[in-house]
Amino acid sequence: MKRRVSKMAVILSLAMAAGVLSSCTQNTPGTASGGTASAGGSGDGGSTVEMSANGEFPIVNEKMSFTIMVPQEAYILDVETNEFTKWYEEQTNIHIDWEIVPKEAVTEKVNLSLNTGEYPDAYLGCNLSEADQVKYGSQGIFISLNDLIEKYSVDFKAAMESSELLPEAITAPDGNIYSLPQINECFHCFYPAKVYMNQEWLKNVGKEAPTTTDEFYEVLKAFKEQDANGNGDPNDEIPMMGADGGWYTDPYSFLLNSFVYWDGARGYALNNGKIEFVANTEEFREGLRYINKLVSEGLIDPVSFTQKEAQAKIIGGDPEKVTVGTACGATFESILGDTVNDPLERYTQYEAISPLKGPNGVQNALTEEGGIYSGRFLITNQCENPEVLFRWADGGYKAEVTLQSQAGPENVGWKKPAEGTLGINGKPALYEKITWTGESVQNYHLENIMLANRTRDYRDGQAVVGDDPYLTQTGEPRRYRDTETYYEPYASDMQVPILMYTQEESDELAIIQTGLTDFLKENMVAFMTGNKSLDSDWDAYAAEFENLNVSRALEIMQTAYDRQYK
Repeated sequence: MKRRVSKMAVILSLAMAAGVLSSCTQNTPGTASGGTASAGGSGDGGSTVEMSANGEFPIVNEKMSFTIMVPQEAYILDVETNEFTKWYEEQTNIHIDWEIVPKEAVTEKVNLSLNTGEYPDAYLGCNLSEADQVKYGSQGIFISLNDLIEKYSVDFKAAMESSELLPEAITAPDGNIYSLPQINECFHCFYPAKVYMNQEWLKNVGKEAPTTTDEFYEVLKAFKEQDANGNGDPNDEIPMMGADGGWYTDPYSFLLNSFVYWDGARGYALNNGKIEFVANTEEFREGLRYINKLVSEGLIDPVSFTQKEAQAKIIGGDPEKVTVGTACGATFESILGDTVNDPLERYTQYEAISPLKGPNGVQNALTEEGGIYSGRFLITNQCENPEVLFRWADGGYKAEVTLQSQAGPENVGWKKPAEGTLGINGKPALYEKITWTGESVQNYHLENIMLANRTRDYRDGQAVVGDDPYLTQTGEPRRYRDTETYYEPYASDMQVPILMYTQEESDELAIIQTGLTDFLKENMVAFMTGNKSLDSDWDAYAAEFENLNVSRALEIMQTAYDRQYK
C-alpha cells in the first residue's frame, strides 16, 4: 500500500470533505446534518461541556451518563459490575448505562433498535458491517467522527500513526469515518490456514515432513497403509481430518494454495492492483482434482466436509488413542481438542508444516491483512454530547487502559514480569498474564469488547514463563513460533484488502455475492468428494459464474479498491 501523505493530513482532508458535504444538505429534525455533523452540543465542532485537556483523565468534573448497547460474552459475568467498568468510570468520571443483549442475537437487536428509532447513544462491540455503517451513516443516524478525531483525539490518532491500514480501512466512500475500530494485531491470525502433522507418525512410517504436494500424498498414504500410531491396529488411522464451519478447519484452504491463491471463501485474488476471480481457472480445477484424489483414496476423511468442529474434537482429542495424523485449523486446538488435560499430551506429538510447493511451484500461505476490525464503536444522533463520549472511547487506546480492559487489574488478570523475563517475541516482557480468556467466567476485564490498541508489540510482549506446557506448547508462544517459522516466509500479497462500498454498491454486491458464494461452496464440495466430475461437469460450472454476475461483482470491487487504495 503506497502512502503519499501523512495520516493527519488524510484525517484533516476527510474532515474538510465531510464539512463540504454537510454544507450542501439541509438539516432534518432529529438527524445530523447530512450524516456528517456531530449531534447535540458539538454539532459545530465545539463543546458546551467543560472537559479536561485532550487525552487527560478525568474527562469531565461532573459525572455524565451515556447509554451503550453491548453484547453479552460468555466469559464475562456482568458488564455492569465488571472491575474494568468500575475502574474506567473512576478514571473518566463517565458512567455507562449498558444495554446488554445476547451475543447470538446482537445483529437482530441492533437492527431492531435502528429500524424502530429506539437506539442508544452508542454501540460497542456489536460488529456492525461496513454496509450498515454506510447505510445508517448516510441517513445521519451514525454521526461522522471526522471532526471529533481531528479536535479531540489523542490516543486513536497515535494508533493511526503506527498502522499501515488506517484510516483507509475505516473510511466510507463519502469521506466519513463512522466507527472506531478494535485494533488487534494478532500475528498468528494473519496466517490462519494451518495444518498440524503428527511427528511420531512420521517417524513410525519412515518419512520426513512433506514440502511438496507429491510428498504430502505419499505421507498420507503411508499413514493409511501402515500402523502409523503404533497400537497394533493398521486400520484405525485417519491420515487427514478437518471440519466444516470452524476457523479454517476445512480440509482444502491449506491445500488449494499450492495451486492458486485461495482466499478461504470467495475465490478473489489481488494481482498487481487488479482483483481477479480464480474459482473458474484451470489452476483451481487442478487443486480440486488433487484434493479429490486424496478423498477418493481415503487419505482425507470425507466427514471433514460436513462435521462440525465439536464433533471433530471428539475424534481428534480421543483421550485413549491418537487416530488423526494431520489436523486442519487456525490453532492447534481446533481439531486436536483440549490440551491442558490431555492424558496423551498431543502437544508434544504434532508440529505445523509449511505450505506445500505445488506442481507449478505455487506455494502460498493464506494471508489475511488484519488487525483492524471496523464497526466496533459508533455514536448515534441520539447522543447529546458526542464529544464527551468520543473522548471516553478514545481513551480505550491508551496503553494502560488497553492492559486493564483486556487483562483486568494488576495482580488479578496480569502482573509485572520478573526482571529478565522475555516476551513471546524474545524482547523484555511487558506483562505476565494470570487469567486466560475462555478458561472460566470472570468479571475482571472486557476483552474483545472494549476498544483497545493491541499492537504486535503488546500481544507479543506477553511473558513466557517457565516450562508451562499449555503456554509454551499450545498458547500464544507456540502460535507465534509456528507462524513465524512455517507460514510468514510464504506470505502472499494477493489477499483483497478491506473494502468500503457506497450504499448502492453494497446493496447490489450483497445480492450477487450471496449467489456466488453458495454456488461456489456447493460445487467445490461436490467436486472434491466426487459427486461431480471435474471433467464432464467443469465447463457448465465455470460458465455459470457469468450467469451469476461475477463480472459485475469484480467491477464493483475494483471500483471500491481503486477509490480506496490508489
